[in-house]
Amino acid sequence: MSKLNSIQNEIKQLEGGRFQNLCDVYLYRKRNWENIVSLGSMDGTDKTTKGIPDTYYFDNHSNTYILVMYGTRKDATAKLETDVREAIEKSKVDKKDIEEIICCHTSSNLTVEKDKELRSLSGSIKLTLIGIDTLSNDLLKFEYQDIVKDFLGILESTEQVWSLEKFISIHDKSRTNAPLDTKYIDEKHIVDRMKDEVNSHQIILLSGVPGTGKTRLAIEICKKLPMDSNIICVKSNSMPVYQDIKDALDIRRINYLFLDDANTVTNFDAVVSLLSLEDFEQKLKIIMTVRDYALSGVINQITPFKVKVQKLSLMSDDQIETLINSIEDISPFYLRKIMKLSHNNPRIAVIAAIMVKEKNFDFIENGKEILDSYYSQIIEENSSLQMKKLVCSF
Repeated sequence: MSKLNSIQNEIKQLEGGRFQNLCDVYLYRKRNWENIVSLGSMDGTDKTTKGIPDTYYFDNHSNTYILVMYGTRKDATAKLETDVREAIEKSKVDKKDIEEIICCHTSSNLTVEKDKELRSLSGSIKLTLIGIDTLSNDLLKFEYQDIVKDFLGILESTEQVWSLEKFISIHDKSRTNAPLDTKYIDEKHIVDRMKDEVNSHQIILLSGVPGTGKTRLAIEICKKLPMDSNIICVKSNSMPVYQDIKDALDIRRINYLFLDDANTVTNFDAVVSLLSLEDFEQKLKIIMTVRDYALSGVINQITPFKVKVQKLSLMSDDQIETLINSIEDISPFYLRKIMKLSHNNPRIAVIAAIMVKEKNFDFIENGKEILDSYYSQIIEENSSLQMKKLVCSF
């Protein structure tokens, strides 16, 4: 069964409240809405409540409303007329204040005749009909993969390829990572310089010892890329990832592929070779981080391409101090302790500063808790990775 058919079958199995919640998330993201009110859903559940419209959005620019109605009944086509009529008559909003009515439904049998009748019924109000065909084809796209997983339980990827926002969320859940929402110290304006280098190179390679801020710099560069581009982030879990990346590329847009710890990416040669495909020669750029010990090996694999290598070093004392104080106003005593403990490694400094912010001072005498937090998870993950490789070899 194709993934499209699987998505459609799972949508048809959804109860009304679950369907509404799925469509709310889908529309919020697709339309880039800043606010949304779900009258037809009970907070924190998949149950429906009485409300007309089911959901609405207020556009601050036009001072008008977009009303959304949902339907999962088998006679969804027949219900559409009722939904359009009730959205206009029972929402208690003047027609002139309604910019658009959106009807999301699970039917694929809407005839041209019925479509015309519904548009006539809506009059001067824009009517958008989103049936199961449109919805399921949209959900095939890379940017909706988390919705398909969370609401429909469909997972055919290796869970290594993410949107920028999802990558940041996953990254920040690790105890060994410094959160990506802390202040970025950019005294030399390296982010802007690297963004310019992306335009003139096929590959941007950021190298340095662990904790120097390679991933953070890459994320800051990605944040400055054009809003209409397709940004794909990859964190390896040792499984082949080439096909997942290829599926996530969009030939209609410029693609920026971020490979975190690129030397750990399975099928690395094949992934980089995407730069040579005719469809992506002018539409694909790669940003990658590489730890210093693996730099020479990676460079040998990317020599056919135009590459910019940027080496990152540990922060100066002044930069570390600025970074720590951007997280918490720390006393001179604790500041000296953290700076000594970190050895100018920004990742350790951030983890320590967060512990101080959370009033966790027990570690401060010898730094054991910080170092345990920093290294134990790495050891655990590496052990898990070796076990996976061993299992896969049988």
